[in-house]
Amino acid sequence: MRFIRFGIISVLLTGLTVFAQVKGHAQLVVGDSFAVLAQSGGSVSVYGGSLTGPTGFTGTYVAGDVGIGSGGSFSGDGGTLNGNLVFQDHSNTANYSTSGGFNVLGTVQYGNPNSSVSNALNAAINTSNTVGGYHADQTFYHDLDLGTGYTHQTQTITGHSGINVININGNLNINNGQLIFSGPADAVFYLNVSGSVSVNGGVTETINGHQIPVGIQSSNPGNVLINMTGNGQDFDVDENALVDGSVLNVHGSTDFGLYGAIVQGQVVSKSIDLNSAQVLFHPEFGVTPEGSSLAMFALGLLPVFVIRRRAKSSGQ
Repeated sequence: MRFIRFGIISVLLTGLTVFAQVKGHAQLVVGDSFAVLAQSGGSVSVYGGSLTGPTGFTGTYVAGDVGIGSGGSFSGDGGTLNGNLVFQDHSNTANYSTSGGFNVLGTVQYGNPNSSVSNALNAAINTSNTVGGYHADQTFYHDLDLGTGYTHQTQTITGHSGINVININGNLNINNGQLIFSGPADAVFYLNVSGSVSVNGGVTETINGHQIPVGIQSSNPGNVLINMTGNGQDFDVDENALVDGSVLNVHGSTDFGLYGAIVQGQVVSKSIDLNSAQVLFHPEFGVTPEGSSLAMFALGLLPVFVIRRRAKSSGQ
């Protein structure tokens, strides 16, 4: 049985949407199965590699399901999917190719079973629009640059219990630096970025006995959502860097790339490249959220009121 504590309640014209926290985590994106989700007309490309992640698994690895929107494609050349591959298209039209020993440990499903892909895509867009419209507790009115060659090596965002909204009006660039989300166990962080995100390496930490450079760090990855609010922006991570949190990049012709890198959370974008990369979204690893956090009881988000007043802080 899941124990759900409701954090925000919005009244809609056509129903009710509940943003819930589950067992101390807030799964912030598209339900409790998809690790990777490509929008309609998009693509997921997976390539093998020798990266060792925080769980000790070596190679390209996706823990969770992969969803492909209508007219989209999937290609796998090495690597392992520990979950299902789910197409919105039917088998006679789905664009699916594999080589190089790519393994699907679950099943390949066609025809949008139980409307899972279309519902998840709708939820992702609604979530991005809603979160992007929230009043910010903290705003950076310029690019946020961290690491080698920049003034600051790290930046810590200290949150309070409940919802914390941070806006970056520009790009987020991390070059062997680190962005840290810190707060109590029930602190949830929404990071809205209007520009692009580039993470090249991070601050090296020991995780489960492995030395891993962490570019975006949180002790509770399930409580971090990075929401790309700009149109057609890129989100790229390389240099073996790890990102704690889920990523929504759903506006326009967007690209998400992991090149020798790791995300602990969910990823939604138009085009997704996983090259010697890992996306970890299963509670069995102890690093990702559990259960359903965005319960879509209705579509057509139109918040009328929000229970809980956020504290205001000065912009930076």
